[in-house]
Amino acid sequence: MRIGRFEVRERLGRGGMGTVYRAFDPVLQRDVALKAMEGDLGDQADRVRDEARALARLTHPNVVAVHELGVEAGQVFVAMEHVQGPNLGAWAATLEPAVRPAAVLEAFIQAGMGLQAAHDAGLVHRDIKPENLLRHADGRVVVADFGLAVLEGSDEGVVAGTPPFIAPEVLEHGTAGPSSDQFAFAASLWRLLDPEAALRDRDARIDPIVKDSLIRALDPDPDVRWSSVRALLQALVAARAPDPSARRRPSPERRGSVLLQSAKRARLSRRKAGAAWWMRGVLG
Repeated sequence: MRIGRFEVRERLGRGGMGTVYRAFDPVLQRDVALKAMEGDLGDQADRVRDEARALARLTHPNVVAVHELGVEAGQVFVAMEHVQGPNLGAWAATLEPAVRPAAVLEAFIQAGMGLQAAHDAGLVHRDIKPENLLRHADGRVVVADFGLAVLEGSDEGVVAGTPPFIAPEVLEHGTAGPSSDQFAFAASLWRLLDPEAALRDRDARIDPIVKDSLIRALDPDPDVRWSSVRALLQALVAARAPDPSARRRPSPERRGSVLLQSAKRARLSRRKAGAAWWMRGVLG
């Protein structure tokens, strides 16, 4: 079986919006992950081409490489880098309980960097979930399956995604944006940290600072959530700090990010050290 120029070798999985295959590219002589979307493209060819160009410009170590987005007999397909590693849901299930929270948090911080890069490029993923976050053998995590991705604001009114990771505004109005991706990202992390707890449950067995950060990201009102995935990541990075004095509950963003403040303190320390060295030279 062929889809475009790609020779299908095996089916890797099937979701509500399409089927993913391992396929071979005879031109470039490499395996790819090929997602064939369900349904006819219809009159949306121009939008698909615009999104394909945006995807082609998106290069980041935490984003799976998209090789090609095309149309075959009215069916959209996406050829992506083939990652020979588990998704974060399957990987997390293999971890010992003692190491799982820290390891999962670290993996999601990587994935969040990739998701923020997509948002910076004007792309909304629309289907963030543990199965679409993949882990290479070397530990690098990538955001995968951009088959549902759209340019921000280009596909209003269409409900897409996977329950229970779909934000309320998407379910109610089909309004997808960076904030709805943030909701799905937080719901995915929450699910892996405590699979038995309902979203936003204050009794969830999750680190209190991580829990507070995620509860904000999971707020039903998009305006209450973090201003960006980047802002959420800054709170999560602070939560993993080994120094108890650095582990503070998320503060209002107007007071500045933890990372920015840390960088400022480091620069100030270097300046003080340089001044002290200079004074010793002058006085000595």
